[in-house]
Amino acid sequence: MTGSGFYTRPRWLTDEHIAHPYMKVADGGVVDALRNLDKGSRNPYVLGKNPGRAFIDAPGDGAFATAPDLARFARAQRAGGVILTNRDVDGGSLVDIIRQEMKAVTGAEPDPGSGG
Repeated sequence: MTGSGFYTRPRWLTDEHIAHPYMKVADGGVVDALRNLDKGSRNPYVLGKNPGRAFIDAPGDGAFATAPDLARFARAQRAGGVILTNRDVDGGSLVDIIRQEMKAVTGAEPDPGSGG
């Protein structure tokens, strides 16, 4: 995965290669969520939320991937060459690593039940 990763909001705003999320808002219009942090979604499942507000998004849905990376991943997975694990190369829990990164970014202990 050469062009994929997690990016901070400042990079998201300045890197023309990273897509922006758009959302419908209360008045029925559609806005660039990154450039309208004061606005929230009208979707009842995420009412009032804005995907651009986080400095760096949650691991469950905040990663960016390029089309070529996704195609290589799919080909490797079909060929049996991709093994998904919940550990990093040193054997550390990915959940613990993510918690450490969140604390480093926010300065606060992550709530284990908050989802990010």
